[in-house]
Amino acid sequence: MKKEPILAICYDFDKTLSPDDMQAQGYIQSIDYEVADFWKESNELAKNNDMDQNLAYMYMMSTRSRGKVLFTRDTLHEQGGKVKLFPGVDT
Repeated sequence: MKKEPILAICYDFDKTLSPDDMQAQGYIQSIDYEVADFWKESNELAKNNDMDQNLAYMYMMSTRSRGKVLFTRDTLHEQGGKVKLFPGVDT
């Protein structure tokens, strides 16, 4: 039996542990988007397709990265390392 790769995306501490959305702290820019344009397109995708907004932006993160950023565990780790946290979170 062929083994399929497993993909997991963990999220949801924006503006709780970090002052800004995690994606807006480097990842969106790395796929050649302005942050405001990314969110506008993502929200329109969700609205036009009756999608959950979180799933819409994750879908866009994956599809818009093709040919620009290799969407791997290492990429997520690198981008996650750039996330600014509120003072005291890491201690």
